[in-house]
Amino acid sequence: MWMKDCDQCSTAKLGGLQVWMQHLTNEHAIPTEWPSDRAARLTGANALRPYTTIAESKKKRRKDSIPRPLNSFMLFAQHIRRNVLRVFSDASNSVISQQLGDLWRTVPRSCRINMMMKQSTSENSSIEFPNYKY
Repeated sequence: MWMKDCDQCSTAKLGGLQVWMQHLTNEHAIPTEWPSDRAARLTGANALRPYTTIAESKKKRRKDSIPRPLNSFMLFAQHIRRNVLRVFSDASNSVISQQLGDLWRTVPRSCRINMMMKQSTSENSSIEFPNYKY
């Protein structure tokens, strides 16, 4: 869920973590590549496990445990967090998480709805875990 840098990105990076996160939210809240785009390119054994492969969770789970599909906030947080850590690799996870919560509240409703409509990780999840019930 990388993004293409815009003209203001270099200036925002110099402004520090908060300025960079605000810039990402204002200008790059929607990923240029959705998880479903990545899933469509999977081959071999990974194609049989699209959700697990694209979610890239390092969380240890029981073998029979089925992860919940990512909601729109989690997709937003994953996208912004990856792009923050690309620039500020030593940033504190707790600080990033707090700011992500605050920034999510500022994202326009139209953008949130767009994220909900575009997200199809739940489709990838249903391929891999057809018996999942919430």
